[in-house]
Amino acid sequence: MYTPEIFVGGRELRSWSNDESFESRIQQLNSETPLADVRIDSHPSSPGHIAFDAAFTAQRAFPTMRSRTSPCMKTSSSVR
Repeated sequence: MYTPEIFVGGRELRSWSNDESFESRIQQLNSETPLADVRIDSHPSSPGHIAFDAAFTAQRAFPTMRSRTSPCMKTSSSVR
């Protein structure tokens, strides 16, 4: 038997199958200030392939992380 685990905002949401509980948690998270800006762009790269570019920028320093000089990490990948 497969019992899926659903995580929302980094926390397990055991009552995910309850529409009211799930919707409430999503609304709560949407009302909070995001911790990072995430940008994902896609474009065709070759026949049958799509390239993705992603950029992540933290909005504030986190207590457990040391400050880094680079404000942005950029990655690219190709998916079939």
